[in-house]
Amino acid sequence: MMLKFILAIQIVFFSAGCFSKNIFVVGSVINQTPPSQHVENAKVILLVNEERIEAEYLPSKGTFSKRLAPDKYAKEHIAFLVLHTDFVQVDPERDRVRTGFSGKTEHHINVRTKEHLADTLVLSAKKSALTGDYIKALDQLDSASAIYQSFDIYSYKVRLIGDALKTQSTLPIRHMDLTTDGDFLNYTKGLSDLERYKLFLQLGHVYTNVPDPEKEIDATTSYFDVAVSAYAVAKKANPANARPYQGEYKLYQKTGNHFDAAMVIQSYFDNNAVIKKGSTIRTFLGDWLTSFEKVTGFPYTSREDIAKDTLYYDMAKRLLVTIQQYESIFKHDNKPSSKRIRDATTLLKNIVERR
Repeated sequence: MMLKFILAIQIVFFSAGCFSKNIFVVGSVINQTPPSQHVENAKVILLVNEERIEAEYLPSKGTFSKRLAPDKYAKEHIAFLVLHTDFVQVDPERDRVRTGFSGKTEHHINVRTKEHLADTLVLSAKKSALTGDYIKALDQLDSASAIYQSFDIYSYKVRLIGDALKTQSTLPIRHMDLTTDGDFLNYTKGLSDLERYKLFLQLGHVYTNVPDPEKEIDATTSYFDVAVSAYAVAKKANPANARPYQGEYKLYQKTGNHFDAAMVIQSYFDNNAVIKKGSTIRTFLGDWLTSFEKVTGFPYTSREDIAKDTLYYDMAKRLLVTIQQYESIFKHDNKPSSKRIRDATTLLKNIVERR
């Protein structure tokens, strides 16, 4: 009996001794981006149950520590969260420990620069794409852009969407319409006009070149809608460049919207009072004339009938005025495209003069 009593007393004193000491959580934040080194100015948060406890951080050494009361935090699971402008945890799921009854609990947290970790994910995405797993590749790119947003990542994502749609008819909705992706749009607000122009022009081309641009992505949006929106941003970013207008013209022609195609070309001349490149002028006037022919049946429809239709008449008049504005470029040019425009000029004058 005496022996049992003595053992009971020893257990009580042992337990009391354990809980009388603090739990001391310590560790460091290590940058794994070569050359490996400690990270200054990080904030380390201990996540215990539903509590967020900030550890004390020593910038000169990249170490952290926090004393916890044993009566509350003994044998508790702790997750670590590192907050930093330039760094992100390599594997947050592994940054977990369980405290003892007392004493030191040590854990070292590996981080990399956001750019470096994003580059690693992009490399993984490229490997996935090579095997044809485009959905996995796009998911990896989303993870990369969530860590570190860059022009190259989004440009590659747009390219992958185009590659994927060549081999499969659709993709998960999360990868289909970047023009309604809040993160993407917020990111592009910080781009230069040139970068925004390049990115949205690329996006417009991807959706123009799908087999059926009028196919719906969801209940309210089609590939066509996304392409038009993308070209609008590209044109606003670089109004003088002809490529967004060419892309949009091709989109309307592909879907049989010849009147709208003509309006796209007209808008290019409206938005650019002086155009110096002769090849662009010849190409666009030729495209405009093609659309006019498809809409009106010109030159086979009678000029009287075209002149009677206000819509057709206005289009003919506007086209003629523009041709006359740049007449010097193709007046004495032997190129077939220039001869076609010269031949059409006489017929257009005849239409306009009938009113």
